[in-house]
Parts: sequence; structure tokens; C-alpha cells
Amino acid sequence: MNEILTMSIFFITGTSGSGKSTVMELLKKQLPASHFAVHDFDEVGVPSSAGQAWRIATTQHWIKQAQQYAAQNKSLVICGVTVPSEVMEAIKNTALQPCFAFLKIDDATITQRLQARGWSEQLIQDNINWAHFLESQVTSTQQHLIIETSNYRKPIDIANQLITWINNLEHEVKHMSHTSKPKEMDLSELLALLTLFENHGIIIIIDGGWGVDALLEKQTRPHEDLDIAVDHRQVPLLRTLLEARGYKDVPRDDTRECNFVLGDDKGHEVDVHSFIFDENGNITFGVPYPLESLQGTGKIGDRVVRCIPPDWMVQFHTGYALDENDYRDVLALCQKFNLPLPQEHDRY
Repeated sequence: MNEILTMSIFFITGTSGSGKSTVMELLKKQLPASHFAVHDFDEVGVPSSAGQAWRIATTQHWIKQAQQYAAQNKSLVICGVTVPSEVMEAIKNTALQPCFAFLKIDDATITQRLQARGWSEQLIQDNINWAHFLESQVTSTQQHLIIETSNYRKPIDIANQLITWINNLEHEVKHMSHTSKPKEMDLSELLALLTLFENHGIIIIIDGGWGVDALLEKQTRPHEDLDIAVDHRQVPLLRTLLEARGYKDVPRDDTRECNFVLGDDKGHEVDVHSFIFDENGNITFGVPYPLESLQGTGKIGDRVVRCIPPDWMVQFHTGYALDENDYRDVLALCQKFNLPLPQEHDRY
């Protein structure tokens, strides 16, 4: 099986006064030029009217540069104020693996440093707010590092930690074979996703194999993916969160706006089924779930989750070519909840 190699692109970000420029010069000296290219995000020039549009265009510029460096078997390291959600949008349909490091500095130190630069109180407060925003963005990504700069006396110590982090990820990513990764939505990733969705107010209903195990309150077998039902109006945020964790669209013949799969390079996949109900409980868009089929609860580990109720879960396991897993799932549900076994399962 051929190995498909992914190249990394590293972003060292942080607010003004966090030490990015100093660290960048040290990285240029310490990282071998044969394998890394280190650049300042702003070196392309910063116009007086620089705002989000300029930042997005500059991000796209560096993504193109990263692809050119990848052809030379080099990884790009960018130091500057980059926003992870903008990066994730820019790297869609590329083979780049984004990694983010955030240089964290406490509010008091930011204030002291920027006062020395002659910044106004309002600009300093805006900068502090921006720092908190950047940190939240970085921590939502799959490959990230938060460096508490107050824990280090010298910039070289920060640079050395970054170099160790970069080298470790570089080794992992460059030798990763995407095609050899078996598909499995393991319990650890599932719980991480549930926490992520909950923290951002996304309500999901678990369907499929994990939905069965939620009803049985134990994991009975490995699951290739996580099937979820979700209000279509929450899909844009859900996509943003998953893409920040390294998930991308998985091409399928039956992909639709309301039914698609997102997967990462570790074999995790989320099969999304979306819908919209009107005020009367009638489907107006998407997968035609009956409203009552989305009102079950179960447990995964110690966590109570929303899932398809047992009677509807059994019904959803009819009307198509069944396999051994389908039979075992339905039999277990019927036994636990005293439900009649569907006739088409009799042949098992």
C-alpha cells in the first residue's frame, strides 16, 4: 500500500508583546534550513488599513508558500498573529497538516510591555481581549501547544520547547500513512467530541452503532464512525469545530447538504445527518427523522447522552441488507427493552 505523506505547517502565534519576533530569530538559527523555512507572517508588508480581509489574504499567501516548500520536502514555520479558524478555511483541499503554538503572557505583563511602547489604555485592553480570543482558537485545534512564557527566564528556553514540539510533530506527520489507518471512532475521541460540541452549544443525537451502545450503556464492539443527527442550523459551527481538529470532507457518492462525512487522518469519522423542523414539529428540510425518534437518552461511560430511542433504533435497523452487527445490535436492544424482534431478523 502506497504511503501518502502530509507536510506540516507550523504557526507560532500570540498577541503583541508576547515575544514572537525574538523567538522567530532563534528558530531561524536553530532549525535546519534543509528541512524548515521560518518566516514572519507580516514580512509581505502590512498596509495602514490592515484588517481581517488583509489577514485572510496573507494567510492564503503563506498556504501557497507552504505547498511550494512541501514540494521541496520542507515544512513552513510562520511567526505572527494568525487566526486558526482562518487557517483551517485556507487549507481546505490541501495536504497540509496545521499545527499551532500560542505564546501565552499574563495580562499584567502585556500591560507593562505595551505601556513601555506608548500604547493607550484602550489599545492595551483591546490587545488583551485579542490574546484571550487567540488562545481559545488555538486550544480548539487538534495539534496545539500553549507555552506559558512567564515560566521561562530566557527566550532561548521558549525556542527550545518549540523546537522539540516541532520535531516531534514533524516526525509523526511525515511518517503517517493515511491509507493504512483503520477506521474507528474510539471512545476517547468520541468523548472529546461530545465535550467540544457541548461547550459550544451544539445539540447532537447519537445514531448508529454508538447510539445502540448508548442505549445498552456499554460498548459492545468497535465502531467505524460516529453517526449523529443535528439541527441543520448548527452545521456551520459543527463543521468549523471539526475542521479545527483536522477533520475534512470524506468524498462519497451519496453526499448531500444534509448528509455528509467528515474524517481526520487518524481514522476517525463523523457521519452527519441534519434536519430542520418547523414550529409544529414537521420536517421542512433534511433527513426525515420523525420528531419522536430524536428524543431518547442513553449513557456512554458516565455521560448521559441524547440518542435514538430503542423502539426507533430497532425500526431503523430494518428495510436494508442486514449484517451480523445489525442482528446483534437489534437482538441486544430487543432483549434489554422487551421489544419484539423484527421478522426480517429471524433468518439469523
